[in-house]
Amino acid sequence: MHQRHSHTGFTLIELAIVLAIIGVIIGGVWYYAAQTLNKMKQEKMQDEITQIIQNSRQVFSSANTAPVIGTNVNFTTQAITANIFPIEMVNNNTSPPTLMDPYGQPVTLTTSGAQNTSFHLQFNTRSDSCTNIMTKFIANTGTRDHYAILGYSIGAGTVTTVGYNETVSIATLATACGNGAGGNSSAFFPAGLDFYYK
Repeated sequence: MHQRHSHTGFTLIELAIVLAIIGVIIGGVWYYAAQTLNKMKQEKMQDEITQIIQNSRQVFSSANTAPVIGTNVNFTTQAITANIFPIEMVNNNTSPPTLMDPYGQPVTLTTSGAQNTSFHLQFNTRSDSCTNIMTKFIANTGTRDHYAILGYSIGAGTVTTVGYNETVSIATLATACGNGAGGNSSAFFPAGLDFYYK
């Protein structure tokens, strides 16, 4: 009489199914972690922009003369010396020191070509963070007034000035940010905010 042996191992199909399930789980965790990290970088960047605007206004609001004469003059080095930028943005490994945002992209501060007594803060961004930043600082008239923001630029275009009561829709900003990315949502492109420092 033959004794029947029970099968206790895994077949190749069962192993493949288990590996596929593990792959899906790992992929989901990785995607969630990447999205969370990106959101943290976006929020950090918004905080840094807020600090730059506030620090600029605090340092130069009572100045009798402009910190730099002329429009579109790079003021980054002097602004670093004046402690305009959050310390974590300053890269002291270069000479002169340079600025990096949370994405590792360069940041510059120049005198604005739009109005006297204003600065142009330029940074590189992607379409998703561009939309979030511009929505925060441009779409809401109260926020624009609070931070004395007079305009914005997206891509290689010039500064679009925005009036005090002018409405700028989120859809308009999202479209401009999408165009700045040129259809590549992961590509970095220049964007900027212009604001009064006094």
